[in-house]
Amino acid sequence: MIEGGEIPVIVGKVAAVEERLGLRLPASLAAFYRLIGWRRDLTSGQDTLITLNSLTVEDGALIYRIEAEGIVTWGVRVSDLELADPPVVFGFGDGSPWRPFLGSFSLAAVEMVLSEAVSSGAEGRQDNRQLGEADIIRLEEQYERLPFCDYPAWWQPDLPQALRWLSGPGVLLREDSRTWLWVFARNAASLAGVRDALPGKWLMVS
Repeated sequence: MIEGGEIPVIVGKVAAVEERLGLRLPASLAAFYRLIGWRRDLTSGQDTLITLNSLTVEDGALIYRIEAEGIVTWGVRVSDLELADPPVVFGFGDGSPWRPFLGSFSLAAVEMVLSEAVSSGAEGRQDNRQLGEADIIRLEEQYERLPFCDYPAWWQPDLPQALRWLSGPGVLLREDSRTWLWVFARNAASLAGVRDALPGKWLMVS
């Protein structure tokens, strides 16, 4: 929980970052840092949300997130910073063009928190496995698609299939381009229910 004096401190840090960079942070990005940007358990278990004091501009984009092994970064184009909720791009730092990720920072922030949850490695509550076409059919029959737009998998950016989110009783699921499934469960019983509903070679089963 944020202590009484912490929000003004974060607001002050936003102003200091803007002065250092010589630009204004989009309202959605500044609000995210004020609300939960300091919660490393929600934003930096796998990949890393860059702290306010470390935000930088590279190749024409404000970089705010970096993949665990530094392979890819996420950012907002400097030309879009004037928008209240600008689109997010991702890139590989190899001189190749930035690629579209999600249509607004707000969506990208939700995606960040969800992805950190399913890849958290929470013992007894998280698992993953490869998918076949028959698994996809069972998945779609037994779990509800969340109202979240499709978006590209950064590690397979040219595949036509995108990432999708689904849910069921006590579980959150991410299907990666029809090839892989990640599950985050409320408890061990909920996770066992997914394994029973989608039998196969789950990687966290001893």
